[in-house]
Amino acid sequence: MDRNAIKIVLVTQKSRLQELLYKYNTKAQAKFHIEHMGADFSDYILEDETYQKALANVKQIADKYAKITVVDREFIPNMLFGKDDIVIAVGRDGLVCNTVKYLSGQKLIGARIRRCRKAAANRRKLLSHRFHRNCHDNRTRSGRLRSRANC
Repeated sequence: MDRNAIKIVLVTQKSRLQELLYKYNTKAQAKFHIEHMGADFSDYILEDETYQKALANVKQIADKYAKITVVDREFIPNMLFGKDDIVIAVGRDGLVCNTVKYLSGQKLIGARIRRCRKAAANRRKLLSHRFHRNCHDNRTRSGRLRSRANC
C-alpha cells in the first residue's frame, strides 16, 4: 500500500510538567509549588522526559508507513477523522477512552506512557543492596527470590 494513501493521527496530551509550566509560567515556580505540597519535582521531570522520548519513537516509526497528523487532546472534539485513518493515542490514563468517544469505526492504538516510581525505588534499593550484600538475604522464607520488578 502506498505511504500517502494512509493517514496516521497521533493524539497527544500535555505531560504533568507541561501543564504546570502553562499554569505557573516558569520551571522554578512550578518546582516551588510541587515541593511546597510535599511531592518530588524530579518525578515530573523524569515523566516528561520519558513521555517525550516515547512520543519521538512513535513518530519516527509511524513516519515510515504513513503521513502523520499530530493533534493535542484538547482539539479532538473538533477533529474530523477520515474513514481509513489510523489513530494512535500516546499519553496517560484516560486518553484512549476520551479519544474513542470521537471515533466512528477508525482503528485505534493506545500507548500508555508512565514512569514507574516503585521500579525506580526498587532500583535504588537494589544498588544499596549490592553494597550490603553480606548483610541482607534476598530470599523469602520459602527460599524463593524476591521480585524487584513489581510496579
